[in-house]
This record gives sequence, structure tokens and C-alpha cells, in this order.
Amino acid sequence: MVSLSKNIKILISDYDGTLADYNHNISQKNSDAIKKWEDDGRYFTIASGRMYAMIKEKTEDVDLTSLVIGRGGAEIVDSKNDKVLYEKLINKKIVHDFLKAVRENDLEVSIEIENRLYSNFYKAENFSSLKVYPLNEFELQDIPKMVIFAVNKDVEKKEELINNSFKDKFPQLHITQINSRDWKVWDVTSHEATKHLATLELLKMLDIKPEEAVAIGDGYNDFSMLSAVGFKVAVDNAVEELKEIADLIIPNSNNDGVAYLIDKLLAAKGEPRPKGRE
Repeated sequence: MVSLSKNIKILISDYDGTLADYNHNISQKNSDAIKKWEDDGRYFTIASGRMYAMIKEKTEDVDLTSLVIGRGGAEIVDSKNDKVLYEKLINKKIVHDFLKAVRENDLEVSIEIENRLYSNFYKAENFSSLKVYPLNEFELQDIPKMVIFAVNKDVEKKEELINNSFKDKFPQLHITQINSRDWKVWDVTSHEATKHLATLELLKMLDIKPEEAVAIGDGYNDFSMLSAVGFKVAVDNAVEELKEIADLIIPNSNNDGVAYLIDKLLAAKGEPRPKGRE
């Protein structure tokens, strides 16, 4: 048995597939619920694998007033002034060695710096705030994040390589598979940059205890975030591993799951609730 409580001070939500649908749209019902939550004096935070510029562009109709976790935990940004408060970078020597391994194994890669993307594969046309450059224009430097893709031939072999050999070869990196409808995709950040560590840092910044926090997600990269808070929520289309650790399973983004959860939290009086969807 777990407990929903009026003592909850913050709701931390994944973006793609949780708050927003896979076309990056946030429903009016979810948006209205967030405002109601914040008007009640509580924090609403997004924690996403995406960079802050992407999140900001797609949440213009949501009145975000709190801190935002971006790039899978590599950054925390104050949404009120767009100031980066926390950042963990990958050392350029590790970037060099990793890119060499990517080329040798016929993998596709994108490199992120600020609002710039360097790639010959991923274009991200849906984001006007993003500046896309050819991969060969990237100048070696410390960076917050890379994304690798296993596409075309030998996809299963590449997936096994990344999930095993790459993780063993690069212990300085956090390599986590993310949900994608089109390809096999992994976010790559510093081993110090995870949603778990960033969530703990964010709670520290806001002087909130983990037991006063709720997190909601759908993917593999949300597992560590949920493990950092007192109450764990998964949407009903989440990966099975996430649903197994969830205290509550709610509707997905197409069915206004965030609004559903906020209504439950605001109505809660601290009674124990059975694990699983009501």
C-alpha cells in the first residue's frame, strides 16, 4: 500500500508520450490542470531527454514557472528566465573516442550543444528553435549530450553492441535507450547526468523532500527519475519495467493522464491506495 497525500509539493513529468503526445501536442485539459496545480501553490516540472529549447517551444501554452530538467538530466534550466542553473558535460576526449567507435560500427549520431544539433541523419524539422548543422562542422569540445541511432541493416546486432559493449567500454557515459516509433535510439550523457541525479538536485534547489514529490513517465530513461521520488506513476502505455515499479498507473497522453493524476492528487486526503490503476 502506498499513500497519496496533501503534502505533495511537486509533480515531475516526462514530456514525450507522458505530458505530450508523439506529435508534441499538450492537450488543453492537461494544460488547464497544470495551471490549477500551480495555482494551488505547488510546483510542476518537466523532465525530458529533449533540450530545453525544444521543450520551451512546445510548451508556450503551458504556464511553466518552475525549473526544467533537460537532456536526460544533463541540465536544469529556470523557465522564468531561461538561465541554466545546473549542467553536466561529457569531456571532449571521451566525445572523440565515442564518435570513433560510432563510425567504426556504422551507427548514426547527433550531437547537441545549446540549441544546435550536428547530424547528417536526424533533422528535427518540427522544432523551429533548433539550428541544424552537418556533422562535419562539429568542432570537438565538451558537450551535454549525444544521441545514437541503430538503423538500416544489422539493427539487432547494433542494439546488442550498444547495450553491452558500448556501456562496458565507456563507463564515463550514461547510455540509456529511449522510446521511438521509428528507430532504435539511445541518449548518451555524462555518467553524472541522469534523470535520477538531476531530480535529486532539483529537489534540493527547491528545498523539497523526495517523499513530497511525485514523478510520472513512460520510458526506460524515466526509471531512474521515478526511483528518486516518494510516489511513482507510469502511464498505461509505459514500458513494462516502469509499470512494475509504479505505485499508480494512469491513462496515457492521448487520454489526458496528467490531468487525471492532478485531479487525484488535489483530491487526496492521505488515504492509502492500492497499487495499480483504479
